[in-house]
Amino acid sequence: MKRIRISSIFADGTAGQTVTVNGWIRSKRESKGVAFIALNDGSTQETLQLVVPSESSAFTKLAECNTGAAIKAWG
Repeated sequence: MKRIRISSIFADGTAGQTVTVNGWIRSKRESKGVAFIALNDGSTQETLQLVVPSESSAFTKLAECNTGAAIKAWG
């Protein structure tokens, strides 16, 4: 899976495609079995929202991550 910049996602519209992004957590919040992550990679001021269900193995790992942590996400 090829890594893509967040600015390219907003410019090209990659809806329906599986992509990999790297970036830093700008904000994180959890709500009733789901986590919301605002991710930024420095290519744009916009953030990409990641939605992580509690059933995902990444959900428990995200509990250890704070704002500013570097992560890799795909989906």
